[in-house]
Amino acid sequence: MTLLDDLLEVLQRMSAVDLSKALRNLRPENVPVDSGMSKSALLDEFRYDIPYIGTQIVLDMLSEDTFSKVCKKYKLEPPTSPEQRTTCQIKVETAVNKEGHDKFINRLKVKLLKEVCQEVGISTAQRQPEMQAHLAEELLLNAAEGFLGLLEPTVLQKVVKAAKLRKVEGEEVEATIERVMTSLFDLLTAEEVAEK
Repeated sequence: MTLLDDLLEVLQRMSAVDLSKALRNLRPENVPVDSGMSKSALLDEFRYDIPYIGTQIVLDMLSEDTFSKVCKKYKLEPPTSPEQRTTCQIKVETAVNKEGHDKFINRLKVKLLKEVCQEVGISTAQRQPEMQAHLAEELLLNAAEGFLGLLEPTVLQKVVKAAKLRKVEGEEVEATIERVMTSLFDLLTAEEVAEK
């Protein structure tokens, strides 16, 4: 099972009404969500939309130079201005999500893979297969965290309930997200990381 499957398993425990609200939080205002969608159809939408968030977050982390090299992998003209970067990034995000994270990662030859990994905080002192696996994991972790961060607090609390976690009164949204992420993906908490 992948990290995305783990998150979708939790979402599956939510009602179709709550899933529809969550999908509205995820989509731009100009992209309507059919309120009559079945739970299965809603989960399919999440299966596509959630990885898109991870792609966006990881591409945002890349320097202009590294991002330009990624653009070339998709036969796109590297951007020369912030406006062009936005346009180009949308094209790369769309292409990556159409082909999947694995194919995107396989497009990155060792030198570019190392650059991307270094810029997103992944150790480059490992072999190519391990870097690829860590980058795939990073894409999905960023996707899940980004998704949870886009949810309205009431919808986020529905995820907490579906994840079978207790509600903590007065808890900050960031702390709630960390708790859900830690629970779902067996991650270290911020305190545990600080102790190491």
